[in-house]
Amino acid sequence: MMHGLCMTTVVMSECSSAMMSSMRVTVEGTGFSLRPAQGILIPPNAVHSYDTPASSEYYTILFSQSLMPSFSGLFVHKRPERYVFPVDEPLSRQLREFYGAERTVWGAKALLYRMAEAFLRGNGFQSAPEADAELTRRIITYI
Repeated sequence: MMHGLCMTTVVMSECSSAMMSSMRVTVEGTGFSLRPAQGILIPPNAVHSYDTPASSEYYTILFSQSLMPSFSGLFVHKRPERYVFPVDEPLSRQLREFYGAERTVWGAKALLYRMAEAFLRGNGFQSAPEADAELTRRIITYI
């Protein structure tokens, strides 16, 4: 559980879920109000920040692309229509249990796939042609 303002760029993907109170999350310049029973997925390399009151309770999972390669591939040249997704009671319970127990890679992967399923169930993707230009810029910079 973290409090205050945190701003970062993640090479890995990140999934957060508000549990007890609301918080403000900004992803790529767009602000979202995350309420209890909602999660947010932050794709790789997305600039984002959290603004959380001291009373916030939320869980965040950072995961590398190698843990869920098929899921990470969804973001190539595409952007989700919404970053926020519903977190039902069974998934909330699984999050609490995961953080209260000895964690394993298998438990983390199972939880991530449940969160990915919740994200994909209510979401679509938009083409992001600027992603092609960004990739080209990175390649030229590297060369």
